[in-house]
Amino acid sequence: MAGGAVTGALSMAFECTLRAPHGGIFVIPLIGNPLLYLIAIAAGTATTAALVVLLKGMRKQDETPRSAQAPTAETADAAPAKVTVAA
Repeated sequence: MAGGAVTGALSMAFECTLRAPHGGIFVIPLIGNPLLYLIAIAAGTATTAALVVLLKGMRKQDETPRSAQAPTAETADAAPAKVTVAA
């Protein structure tokens, strides 16, 4: 959403116009200020990519493998008890 917001804000600031009721690369000739429009798209894409890399990196730092954690009373109680069934 942040990348789309950056793209939309820049395309409005650059006063880019689009005379077609749809988008995509096929309507670039119909865009007013097409170079600035492509710059806005590139800036939005870069924003999205940077946020994904940043947030994914933060997630990896927070996760600690279960085997590396010391056992707590909570995890010890949660372990299933061994039950022997006589046949």
